[in-house]
Amino acid sequence: MQEILFFTNSTTKTFLIFTLSFIVYISFTTESASTERVPEITNPGIKIYFCGHNNNVKTLEKCKEDYENYSWGSKINILIFAPAWNTDPYKLDFIGDSAENPIGGYTDETEVRGPCKFVETNHNSGWFVGRVKLNGFRHDIDNDGRADLFGSNACAAESPLDEAFKMKASRQGGFTVFWKYNEDQVILKSAKYSWRIGTLEFDKAKYELDDTVKVTMKDMDLERFPFDSITRHLKVWSDTDGRGIDLKVRHEFGGKYPASFTLTTDEESRDDSRLRVSPGDTIYVQYTDYSLPPPYSINDSVDVVVTAKIASVFDRPEILTVKSFVTDTYGKQTEVAQVGDILQIITELGNPNDEYFTTSQLIQVKNAEGHVEKIFLASNNLPPKHSTQSFQSWTPKNPGLYSIEVFVWDGLTYAIPLAKSQTLKVTVS
Repeated sequence: MQEILFFTNSTTKTFLIFTLSFIVYISFTTESASTERVPEITNPGIKIYFCGHNNNVKTLEKCKEDYENYSWGSKINILIFAPAWNTDPYKLDFIGDSAENPIGGYTDETEVRGPCKFVETNHNSGWFVGRVKLNGFRHDIDNDGRADLFGSNACAAESPLDEAFKMKASRQGGFTVFWKYNEDQVILKSAKYSWRIGTLEFDKAKYELDDTVKVTMKDMDLERFPFDSITRHLKVWSDTDGRGIDLKVRHEFGGKYPASFTLTTDEESRDDSRLRVSPGDTIYVQYTDYSLPPPYSINDSVDVVVTAKIASVFDRPEILTVKSFVTDTYGKQTEVAQVGDILQIITELGNPNDEYFTTSQLIQVKNAEGHVEKIFLASNNLPPKHSTQSFQSWTPKNPGLYSIEVFVWDGLTYAIPLAKSQTLKVTVS
């Protein structure tokens, strides 16, 4: 579907947009224009493609057509297929760079009547490329008390691969690019632009303490010249450190602002590089967006916050090492006994972590019918990198096959497992 624009004179900014299934050509001169339609002529095969924001492509295969997702910082890569204007197979031809056949454009704010040139992508190709930039108005976009953005309207003096021309844009509207390829024929295409609410994204949902945390802010509205002189700020904090750090981010290609920081449990937080956390914490990143689309007002702001988790030791399937076994009165491991024998149920606990644990153990002895005949409770303090043993005496009073279940928990209130439970078998005769 092709959008066709009719306009009334060189100064008006009133547009009527019609959508047709074929290209319509309208009378146009550089001094004035008329809404009178001219007779239909043979389509010379011209086509226009809008290939997305900041995508420097020269072929249709790599062109990702987009007519919606632009902002006032966008550079729209535009391809024009015009095989009849491939006049010299041995050089790169130009189109739109003459007053008789200009390339230009319109927004809701302004118009650029050209001539602004596009260049042939390759020798003898018939494909022409140029980038059109949407410039914003003066506005304090980062709440630093300074209106640091402004726009201009002009054809570029340098390569059209950088900027063929610039057009001033508001915070929401439409823009049109036209080419008057013949005395009274114009082909054009339109798209929409708007401010948008920025986004934040962690590279993981959960981090280990030795991970580097990576976060990316995306806000196309901020993509303004000069990119390398603008530093944005993100607020980062954790459950342990509510004050947190001020994380500085700088622009990268495509409206992205990536940054990273490390984690610590025993040092202070440090701006722009290190955040104090505890195992199991939630960490937070906040970006305040001052360029919002309607129905927000131009002076509104929104805090965008994302969260991620710091891994807890309880996230691991086995936090402590546990080994249980039964011995006879001589200290020899056994799986058989006589009624009246004194047996020892021994549990060896190991703590390979850098954290201190107080454990609760529950040991229950079940007979062949599954009834619990004996319960033992014990507790142990386990410093980092230490191990210990617990001993429970049991004297079977009846013959049969017994099961001894051993549980090691972080306290009895919530019974959080610190290791997999173990089951021992003893046959008593």
